[in-house]
Amino acid sequence: MAGRVVLVARDDPIINANQLGYQLPGTIVQAPGFGVTVVISGRSVENYHPGLVAIQVAVELRAAGFRLSQELVLSQHNTVEIWLR
Repeated sequence: MAGRVVLVARDDPIINANQLGYQLPGTIVQAPGFGVTVVISGRSVENYHPGLVAIQVAVELRAAGFRLSQELVLSQHNTVEIWLR
């Protein structure tokens, strides 16, 4: 993902924008609509933004032309999804 424009639609202690920028130098973390080609989403019991509903995020991403590239199941209620466009 280095060098790509990434939107983090899952923000918790495991995945967050600060951590991503530190772990993948050169990655640009952006808001929607600014050339985003990768979205990180998923389910989490500790989401910093409870308004992010994983099912609705997936519907909107598919409608915007993204495809689910990878899903990591960390536990029953904790997943990470990588979407690409």
